[in-house]
Amino acid sequence: ILNLPEWKCPAPGVMANMTYEDKTELWQLRMREVQGAIVVASVFQFAIGVFGIVGLILRFITPLTIAPAIVMVGLSLFGAAGNMAGKHWGISGLTIFLVIVFSQYLKNVKCPLPTFRKGQGWGVKKLDIFTLLPVLLSIVLVWTLCAILTVSDAFQTGSPARTDNKINILYEAPWFRFP
Repeated sequence: ILNLPEWKCPAPGVMANMTYEDKTELWQLRMREVQGAIVVASVFQFAIGVFGIVGLILRFITPLTIAPAIVMVGLSLFGAAGNMAGKHWGISGLTIFLVIVFSQYLKNVKCPLPTFRKGQGWGVKKLDIFTLLPVLLSIVLVWTLCAILTVSDAFQTGSPARTDNKINILYEAPWFRFP
């Protein structure tokens, strides 16, 4: 959406002459456009799920047609992922390694988790956590490791692997905003 001609950034000379209110309206207009597109896409996604259209479409859409779409999304994100991974190869390598181990080698391992059912009490249920959440689990584990190494000052100040590198963003963010 933002690559369309009407959303191109103004020339630097025009930006220099804009007031604060004009600049605010410039970026808020773009944000409203993106938010509207997300809302419309969400309504369609909700309707597709509610009316069971997915079951009908799956007769014609096979993994052979889904795989290229996933590859295209992955390739479009490769530049950003490569730039972020290149800042600390050790941490990014560990994350990739854990994703591979969890999704390929531990996919059949079921983790016992405590459960509680009314009338039956406490029990144990085995869950395919490595099949369901390999990427999220890898990110959480590596981030926790980075947090421990940050607290113990194993990384130098300003290192991209430190978890407190951009902590001021959390402190300065308007968590609640009322229009």
